[in-house]
Amino acid sequence: GERLKADYGLYSLIKDRKITHLGWPELDDHMKNAAAKQAKDEDTKMRIIKRGKGKIDSVIAASMSSYQCLLLNLD
Repeated sequence: GERLKADYGLYSLIKDRKITHLGWPELDDHMKNAAAKQAKDEDTKMRIIKRGKGKIDSVIAASMSSYQCLLLNLD
């Protein structure tokens, strides 16, 4: 449950332009490899999934870390 909230939170931060990164090539590559799967029963939950064979680890790390920062009010 928390991961679904975190993934949707990252999506919202990106959409609302409230988060940026310094153009790290690894994060760019991982973002290009990622897709989103919306939860059927709720609009505020989604899961970041792989689009192909590439890695998405840094996107998941960004999702979980931004979620924890917002929970701790470190924004």
